[in-house]
Amino acid sequence: MSPSALLDVRAGWQRFQEPNVRQHEGIFDPASLGFPPGVASLFGGAKYFPHFDFDLFTIGDQIGASTIHSIYSFQPTLTRIFGNHSIRTGYDLRMYREFGSEAAGQAGEYVINPFQGLLSGTGFNGATIARSQLLRPFPQFGNIRTYDDNGTSIYNSAQVKLEKRFTTRFSALAAYTWSRFTERVFKLNPTDTEYENRLSQYDVPHRVSISGIWQLPWGFSVQGIGQFQSGQPISFHDRNIYFNGDLASLKTNYSGDTNQPVFDISGFYFHDAAVRTNGVDDPAKQRADQRIRLANNLRYFPSRVAGLRGQGLNLWDISIVKQLPINGRLRAQLHAEFLNAFNHAVFANPNTDPTSADFGKVTSQNNLPRDIQLAVKLVF
Repeated sequence: MSPSALLDVRAGWQRFQEPNVRQHEGIFDPASLGFPPGVASLFGGAKYFPHFDFDLFTIGDQIGASTIHSIYSFQPTLTRIFGNHSIRTGYDLRMYREFGSEAAGQAGEYVINPFQGLLSGTGFNGATIARSQLLRPFPQFGNIRTYDDNGTSIYNSAQVKLEKRFTTRFSALAAYTWSRFTERVFKLNPTDTEYENRLSQYDVPHRVSISGIWQLPWGFSVQGIGQFQSGQPISFHDRNIYFNGDLASLKTNYSGDTNQPVFDISGFYFHDAAVRTNGVDDPAKQRADQRIRLANNLRYFPSRVAGLRGQGLNLWDISIVKQLPINGRLRAQLHAEFLNAFNHAVFANPNTDPTSADFGKVTSQNNLPRDIQLAVKLVF
């Protein structure tokens, strides 16, 4: 046995109740899950009800070059069925093994299917089945969608508004809002008992809005509205992320060249000899590295990180209006409106897929370029 694998065999007696258990019975081959030869003879070739547990835990530091952070513990169980009573009694034999990275891919291997011919109408009725499926607590079931209405969200804010009207035909209004918007509506793992406490996608810690009107001589007036606010959190909820860095140091920065990643992406990759060319990190090899394509693991990387946000808002809309008296109550208004007057780009969120060459880069824009509109309005 490899020195990186630990073996622990346990046997016990159990008593349990299983409605309609006979529909799950079948001749089970212990060797399909790695039991040594001769184990089946302990049960006399009888029918067994298979049940499997799967544990996974993650260590904080890398043990060695051939070891990954996740350690898997496989727990196949065989239970002998006695009689047709609804309360069953049997013996339990379990084998616990902890594997290093050389066995990490075994969970995805296909093995002999103990449910063959027993689960018609499902994807688990063939001759083989993924080992990871058999390691589920209830291997006869696939993904089951559930709906809950017990999610929560909390919004706290403080707001300040200043307004000033000047005698010189000028008025101004400024408003500031500080807020924090959190929610508990998402589970990182299907087995989690609690929702993740995360920032809402609408969390905007700071927002400032400024507006003013200036009445000028000769029938002119100028109006302006400025908006400034923090960026909204970038979501990783649909990503199973490998990360071996400092979460607190992850910050987006849009002030440089957006053809380059807008946050530090080094912690999302390995930096050993396997992903280097001539002693230097090779981005193509890092992106193709199977070790960052996580599966069958517990997720720990949060779905939203406080420092990873979209670009903040910085927009000005300005309009100029000219009043033209025509006859009595009839007058015309000439409007010139400049939307996004200073042509400031608001970039879209960066790419969040570490296997993509665009990971961390901005490839599109959220707002429109400067838009100039001219209009004539008749008032009577």
